[in-house]
Amino acid sequence: MSWLSTRKSLWISAALALALALGVHSLPLDSLEAPFFDALKLLKPSFRPDPEITLLKLDSATTDDLNQIAPLPLETHLQIIKSLRTQHPKAVGLIVDFNRVERLDPENFKRHLPEFEATLRALEHDGTLVLLGNDFDVNGEVTAPAGLQHFPQSVAIIHRDGNVFGKDRVTRRALVSIFNRNAFEMALASKLTSPRDLPLPLGTFSAKESDSQFFLMDLPQASYRQVSALDVIKKTAPVQDIFQKIILIGSLQNENPNDFALTNRFGKNALRPKLELHGAILDNILNQRSILKVPFTLNYLLSSFIAFVIITLAFTLRPSRFLRSSGAIFIGSIVLSGGLFCGGIWLPIVPTLFTLIFSFYLTIPLRLYSENQRRFELEKQNQLMKEVEEMKTNFLQLVTHDLKTPVARMQALLEQIKRGMGDKLDTHNLALIENSFLAIDELNHFISSLLELTRLDSHGIRVDLKSKDINLILEQVLQKHSFAAQSKQIFISTQFEPLFPIKIDPELISKVLSNLIDNAIKYSPEKSTVFIETLEDNVHIEIKVRDQGRGISPDGLSKLFTRFYRVKTPETDSIKGTGLGLYLSKFFIEAHQGSISVKSALGLGTEFTVKLPLKIESKEKMYA
Repeated sequence: MSWLSTRKSLWISAALALALALGVHSLPLDSLEAPFFDALKLLKPSFRPDPEITLLKLDSATTDDLNQIAPLPLETHLQIIKSLRTQHPKAVGLIVDFNRVERLDPENFKRHLPEFEATLRALEHDGTLVLLGNDFDVNGEVTAPAGLQHFPQSVAIIHRDGNVFGKDRVTRRALVSIFNRNAFEMALASKLTSPRDLPLPLGTFSAKESDSQFFLMDLPQASYRQVSALDVIKKTAPVQDIFQKIILIGSLQNENPNDFALTNRFGKNALRPKLELHGAILDNILNQRSILKVPFTLNYLLSSFIAFVIITLAFTLRPSRFLRSSGAIFIGSIVLSGGLFCGGIWLPIVPTLFTLIFSFYLTIPLRLYSENQRRFELEKQNQLMKEVEEMKTNFLQLVTHDLKTPVARMQALLEQIKRGMGDKLDTHNLALIENSFLAIDELNHFISSLLELTRLDSHGIRVDLKSKDINLILEQVLQKHSFAAQSKQIFISTQFEPLFPIKIDPELISKVLSNLIDNAIKYSPEKSTVFIETLEDNVHIEIKVRDQGRGISPDGLSKLFTRFYRVKTPETDSIKGTGLGLYLSKFFIEAHQGSISVKSALGLGTEFTVKLPLKIESKEKMYA
């Protein structure tokens, strides 16, 4: 039944964990995830820029020297392409809005367009890849001006987290494709390699609402090789920066905010040239440097597992250990996410942490409710146990009290028989009567012990303190047990130190000493010695009772002062006893603010030591 109940609880915990994780993962948490993503980037080692990529910037130095404005007239672009052709680049990507170039100077554009087109054709004929990077027009199409439309072209835009993810206009994702057409960097990478050999960037994911694909880009630790357009036109640019290099041409005017995009670097937002980001995106695609996002299913299963663990621990551990375990899981989740990110794998941590927190705060009320229910049931059981205990005590009191009268009557009748017929009874019958007296004494001892026990359980005992000499009480007790010792030829060795009277209850202490001496005699072999010693220090009076019996095992010593316990060995099976003597003795001694202890070893006998304080409260006091 317990196994079935446990299995049912586990199924309930699992179902609750799955539902909780699904609810959390359906929440819009991307804006909270973005700061974690940026922080994790601090842990990931940055890569070195690809030396094959060179950025040819249409910078302020070029426009100032030529007295032109960006993005420069087509005549200047023609000069740049002519100069590049002489240095044989591997590829040329023109991230230039030629529609704007045409609008700035239509006459110049029209006059130089045929030659510009022919130069691009010649460049392609020389083996250099050419790709135009344009923006969308008002109709959502990617088109170049008339005369350039037959050249390969793709959309070249830097994506910003505007309405999704961070919602802070920071560039974290790169465009792979849109409307089933490759973006500029993906198209250029496909031309540089065989399209069949070029896999999608690691972690590419789809955005169905925009019919596009993205990947999480990583940024290099330094800038890419940069060359000014002015140096290319004047042919002063280093040959090694252009020969067989991938040349990305774009505007980079410090005073033009449109040439920059907001990125997060080293935990801080900063503007970065868009031309440089185009280079980073191309580098990510060519060298598979992008960040792989853990699939939703795996992240959901991890969150569900953590929720299941938290819910399970909440109902199995103590509150303090549960709090420590929850904290360890919380820290472990962050460490796991950081460790994976160092390897280029991004585990979104916010849904996992939210699942952990919600699981924690969900299970606390359930645990409190469960604890209250359990406490209520325990209180009911405790009340029932009290009633049962009271009934048991009343029953024992009734039985033992009513037993004393017939037992006393039996003893009186035997006395009358012995006195009236003593001279007429033979030896056998007299022995039967003596054995009957012994049996009645044992029964009386048993009834008296039960009465003492019920009195302790119900009303306690009253310690009646009087000044008495322990040595005198011991002598009286020894006289009572002298016949039993003589019958087994046991010698009683006493060594009593002179003592001053102390405050004790003579009746209770007599019972304790009588029980210890009686046990020593009963459990000692014939013709052995029982040693009894008293001594006094400045705080206590000590009474030692030592026998030469068989001894008690360590397991027996641990249970010796419990109710109804008796040492069970083949040698002691015939010895009568109730198992209450030592339990009552311990209670009586502790009622005197003293202590009782025992030392024993198998085959070496047993020694009991009673310590009674020299000073005890003089007034009568109840001990429950």
